Amino acid sequence: MARNRLFGLYYSILYIYSAFAVAGYLYIPGLSESIFAYFGDGVGEESLVFIFASLALFWCVNMVVYRPGVEIRPVAYAWHPPVIPTSGNILMAVLVLTFCGLLAVNFSDLSWYIFEDAGGLPLKTALFMALYKITVGILITGYLAVRSKEILTGRVFVFLYGMLLLGFFVASARLGNRTDPTAFLLGVLLLEALSRELRLRTIAWGAFLALLALLAISAIEIFRYREGDGGGGLPLVERIVRNDYYAPAHMLFAAVAFNFVDPMLVIRSNSANALILFGQPYLQQPITDIFRMDLATRSAGYAFYIFTEGWMFAGRWGVLYNALIPSAGLWVWNKLSSSDNRFASMLLKMLFASMLINVTRGQSSYFIKYLYTFIFPNVGIAMLIVGLRFRLRRPDAGGYRKAMINI
Repeated sequence: MARNRLFGLYYSILYIYSAFAVAGYLYIPGLSESIFAYFGDGVGEESLVFIFASLALFWCVNMVVYRPGVEIRPVAYAWHPPVIPTSGNILMAVLVLTFCGLLAVNFSDLSWYIFEDAGGLPLKTALFMALYKITVGILITGYLAVRSKEILTGRVFVFLYGMLLLGFFVASARLGNRTDPTAFLLGVLLLEALSRELRLRTIAWGAFLALLALLAISAIEIFRYREGDGGGGLPLVERIVRNDYYAPAHMLFAAVAFNFVDPMLVIRSNSANALILFGQPYLQQPITDIFRMDLATRSAGYAFYIFTEGWMFAGRWGVLYNALIPSAGLWVWNKLSSSDNRFASMLLKMLFASMLINVTRGQSSYFIKYLYTFIFPNVGIAMLIVGLRFRLRRPDAGGYRKAMINI
């Protein structure tokens, strides 16, 4: 994992999203029964072998790709001014005032259940939710600017950033939403990992801070449910296991139980869902329909676990698919985050890191879709806030550092 931190973080998330689900399925089957996704002990054991083999081969492929001495050449050459431009402070001020204003106007209407009716929201609430989603990338850009020694942010920018960060976490608590705060914290985690050598003391401090962050994120669930709706009656161990990372891997369990193998469906779904407005169902839908008809839609269901794609494509031989396809998507992200400018490289890596959970609990088309729905728009916002500029061809003038992707 020290060879490429983006891979190391992704591998850890792939493990977390399988380990708790398999452990619960095998040793606390009542949890899987409670979500109507228990298919017998044999399914759990075969899924465990499939996941273990997929993780092992995925590791081996990436150890070769990011072996010592191999560099990924920059795809873009970037630069930025030494201070945050005045226009950047003005834009941050507008964003803070708009976000806090919409938060105040919508505060009484915000709850976890708002995500169930995303298509029927009032205009004021829809505007706030759109800005809330965009804010993740803005906070990542601001955090990097504040932490960077290459850009002077100034007290005004730091104050505005603190206000936006506070408003974001207040909104997250009100919504009971953990996904977006976790995405932000993943970006922060990657930056801090890239900024330090992996020594025992650093790892210990990082694990402690990660635990505190996990507890804080988990506490948000308190605000998620209405009284009597659930979540609080389970024993502590079962509450830890049955979390947001529990259900997605049950798509793999179902695929194994019903031997769901359809390579053309995988190709069609990923091809269509790498784009927008095609209406092709996500891969979770046809699997869920086998045992819970009409539950899964494009915005609801158990979510997905990306290694399920391998089984759907080639059955047991899908471990080869799982070793290659996610590795290819991750390599593209690493390639695009390579720049001779440290700030630009860090920003892109942080943005990609923030989406790693989504591509773990989604399908491989997300590696492409998030480029134009999240990464590129946020790079554009960073260009406005910090004055970041890119050039695809290396200028003749000197002063550019060599890209170091394997840090």
